Amino acid sequence: MKQAVSYIFGAGTAPKVTGIVRIQDTLDGFIRVDIDIKGLENNVYGFHIHEKGACVDNVEKPFAASGEIYTSGGTMPPLVPSRGRARMTFYTRDLNIDDIIGRSLIIRKDNSDHDSRIACGIIRKVISGKKSYS
Repeated sequence: MKQAVSYIFGAGTAPKVTGIVRIQDTLDGFIRVDIDIKGLENNVYGFHIHEKGACVDNVEKPFAASGEIYTSGGTMPPLVPSRGRARMTFYTRDLNIDDIIGRSLIIRKDNSDHDSRIACGIIRKVISGKKSYS
């Protein structure tokens, strides 16, 4: 089974945001996505895969180098934290692990505002039997 991981870090207005997203194939053809993000204020956050794997914290436009939302399954369910932590697992057929390796995951402060990027992580392939990723 194929697996990917993204280590999320915040910047700009949300420097304390950290977390991990694990993505894996399942035997029944779905993709399982496990999310655990800490350091969030109580809000509804947008969560998207972006075109490019670049998490550069630019002061004027944080994570602008990640490009636009990836159109093939890039929109994920919103994150809704409780006491600063958002944990969620969902299943989808809208993603292909090979297609998202090397792209970025972006958290947006407002679920509808495309210029409010507060956290980012690059999606990396998990190598079976190794304790690192490529």
